[in-house]
Amino acid sequence: MMSAPGLKDNITFEAAPDIEVVLTIMRPRPGVNRDKTKLSQSDYDATDNEANINISRTILELKQSLGKLLDVESTELRIFKGTVELQDAHQIMDYEIQTDDNLTVYIN
Repeated sequence: MMSAPGLKDNITFEAAPDIEVVLTIMRPRPGVNRDKTKLSQSDYDATDNEANINISRTILELKQSLGKLLDVESTELRIFKGTVELQDAHQIMDYEIQTDDNLTVYIN
């Protein structure tokens, strides 16, 4: 079998690994006005959850999976690593997320 132009022969590919991270889920507190321009940290209840995620998935795929688990639309989720908001079109591995990193998931 010939390889496609530009590719090296005899390359073995390994599946992208799952890594364990901590997801901090930030849900708006009951009674909080979600129509405010910007909610503050005190407007949220936080819960930490350990999760295994596949780093070859996109952020959008992660949001879709989390949306099903949390019973919210994926468009209502925003995911951060520190102060950086992770963009839907990028793969998780693009953000150099490592085992035991903390990702913060805000539900709008």
